Amino acid sequence: MKFIRLSCLLLLCAIHVSGQQTKKPLTVPNGKISFTWQGDSLHQEWEPHAAILIPVRLPGCSVTWYMQFDLGAPRSVFYSRTLEAIRNQYPGCAIRTDTTTQTFSGRFKAGNIDIQATAIPVQTFGNNILNTARNSINIIGTIGADLIDNKVVMIDYPRTTITLADTVSPAIAITGFSFIQGRVLLPVVLQGKRSVLYFDTGSSSFELLIDKATWSQLADSTAAPVRYPVKSWNNTMYANTIATSQHIEVAGVTLPLNHVTYMEGANSTQIKQMMQLGINGMTGNKLFLQHTLVLDTRNRKFGLIGK
Repeated sequence: MKFIRLSCLLLLCAIHVSGQQTKKPLTVPNGKISFTWQGDSLHQEWEPHAAILIPVRLPGCSVTWYMQFDLGAPRSVFYSRTLEAIRNQYPGCAIRTDTTTQTFSGRFKAGNIDIQATAIPVQTFGNNILNTARNSINIIGTIGADLIDNKVVMIDYPRTTITLADTVSPAIAITGFSFIQGRVLLPVVLQGKRSVLYFDTGSSSFELLIDKATWSQLADSTAAPVRYPVKSWNNTMYANTIATSQHIEVAGVTLPLNHVTYMEGANSTQIKQMMQLGINGMTGNKLFLQHTLVLDTRNRKFGLIGK
């Protein structure tokens, strides 16, 4: 499980508007999911909103498992080590995986929503040993952007619910955004200028991740930056976070910024390519904790609802 998602920024330069279409991996009816927060320590401080975990049930098994809700991942993924541990400990649990194609097919339940999966990749992640303690959390995979493809998703952060529907209420003010190969790109206004941010629910650690020049402009003049190492897959980068009193406008709503961050160690060529695509940075859950974020991926419209 990854609480700090930095690699997505480096992969953005590979996004293209056109691309080969693949078979829809998930068939998702409308419904509601109550999620839970997973905390994590970051630079010796506890972050209570590190990751969104969705409760999952597998056929033939009464145990509740969890998957991380990660819109930084275009497709959902199951973790092979954890699935194998479940097979060993719960033989009645129906887990259909194709060892040739390394994929999972079948039904599973996310919250109260019955999902039909077609060939979800199974990758070598997870734990070989399950935590069997009471109220323990075992994470069996990642639910990605294929959950919300061609749907309306409402992420109600204050009430910790995710609702999937077909239409947006006319009472909600919405504006356009881009949904390109499973990536959510949100238009914003920062320092009076229009920008685009990559939105990733797999990243809660940073309110706003931007380039160093913009970071310097947004920083409070009396604030001292904090520099600390972070692990992104097999790479170590250094986060530089500083306080700011600036604001950002998202879907016509002005939101306060508390901290901004830039990364040392990111590939400068890739970052330059990303900015040439018009993508100016990344944001995650932390910016929206007091709101409901509405994403209509079918019509490429989004909006914010206050508490």
